[in-house]
Amino acid sequence: MDSPFDDFVNRLIPKHIPAVFLEGYKAIVKQTDELLWPQNPKVIYTSNVLWHDSVSMAYTAEKTENGAGLLYGQHGGFYGSALYSWAERHEIEISDKYLTWGWDELLQPKIIPTGVLKTASWYNNAVDLKKNKTKKLLLVLVSTSM
Repeated sequence: MDSPFDDFVNRLIPKHIPAVFLEGYKAIVKQTDELLWPQNPKVIYTSNVLWHDSVSMAYTAEKTENGAGLLYGQHGGFYGSALYSWAERHEIEISDKYLTWGWDELLQPKIIPTGVLKTASWYNNAVDLKKNKTKKLLLVLVSTSM
């Protein structure tokens, strides 16, 4: 028999799951089918787009379920130094390899200390991916203002 707390949680969860992941999910999957992104990537690299872009999340989920690797890069300044970060743990857990800004964990073989992979000047001189026909690498990036 469920406790009053279990009943409460069971009523609360459906009200707080974003509609995009329930009744809107088919529309997101349709959007991923219309992207000009690789249909069978071997590896997907990202560093934070999976936190706020539902279409990229759906694309990445589908492709990794079908065998693509997920290479995730650190994007937060306190990663690797905080006693506990649920976001950092989640990113490491879902990735096949996790590139850090230099820190390492001896017991975590997924972590690869790499250094910072981006600079402000890199954003200013970004490659126009629509003109790049090599089809060897897809970088999914996002620009946010703080």
